[in-house]
Amino acid sequence: MLPKHYRAQIRDRLLLFLWRQWAQLGLASAQVETRDNWITDPEALLLLTATLGRWDPRLFDEAIDWLVKNARFFNLPRLKSLSKRHGFRSQAVCSAMAEVAGGTDSRLHWRLPTPGNVTEVEPLFFGSDGEPMPAYGESDATFVRFGYARGQVGLRGLSQRFNPVMPETSLLRLRALFGVSARAEILLYLLTHQASHPSGIAREVGFSQKTVQDALVDMTASGVIHVAKTEGRMKSYFVLEKDRAPFLYMPERPPLWVGWAPLFRSLEDLWLVLSKLSTEDMDPLLLSSQLRKLMKTIRPGIQSAGFGECLTRDDLHPGEAYTDIFVEDVERLLASLRA
Repeated sequence: MLPKHYRAQIRDRLLLFLWRQWAQLGLASAQVETRDNWITDPEALLLLTATLGRWDPRLFDEAIDWLVKNARFFNLPRLKSLSKRHGFRSQAVCSAMAEVAGGTDSRLHWRLPTPGNVTEVEPLFFGSDGEPMPAYGESDATFVRFGYARGQVGLRGLSQRFNPVMPETSLLRLRALFGVSARAEILLYLLTHQASHPSGIAREVGFSQKTVQDALVDMTASGVIHVAKTEGRMKSYFVLEKDRAPFLYMPERPPLWVGWAPLFRSLEDLWLVLSKLSTEDMDPLLLSSQLRKLMKTIRPGIQSAGFGECLTRDDLHPGEAYTDIFVEDVERLLASLRA
């Protein structure tokens, strides 16, 4: 069995990472000691928070508070698309969070998946020991409709509007300027990359290839985005270097693009599986086999986000020796998330 303290260590470090990401967007927090220069993805961040935040009720409710304050710049259809595309486990919880936030602004017109006939209600939050926390007082009706028991949501209203001059908020800045649509993500991707094909852009930004292709065709009329033919009929789109920095950021500190959605989905699996394994007493060889299986599942998402150098080839460490290698790899990954 994995040491019990290892489970707590993974939880605390993942939660600290989430606090730091949210605080850079304006969430009320005193736990952020540094900025990372990575462009924050609010939809992917909410999906991971809806899972891990169940072990930190204060983070969970502060995320809803931020959503209320910045809902005009949040892309709910994209959240649904990312959840379906990557298979996040938190769609129902996210829907409940979004419904609470959407109910504060009648102009949003958010359409959320209607939960089916909920026959059982489970506790929403977990304690530090991993045991479900009882819902004190009157249960929140919105969360009950989605199958979760918790006390009434009481928001402090301390979250701030995102800071538009921070590199980390570049996506929200573009949404404020151009509207909440695929064009903000497409432009930001082109501003932080060299020439790219529509299929590659679509894979990174979380929209369908047709949506990206149609938007790019229109966006070239602006004279900011250019197109060049590559192989055969394939086209590549780009923004000239001279048009990048003055528009979006200071040249000495450009924002850095990270494909957060697949990485966050991998972190979600990492936590859920390790949380379960840490409570089971199993043979060391079986444990090593389970960790090897887990790494095979989460490795692609980690690699696609650019953190693959943290991971070791598991085939070089047969048998139960792989357990120590797995722990070392996770340690490097979590350390790298501190930027």
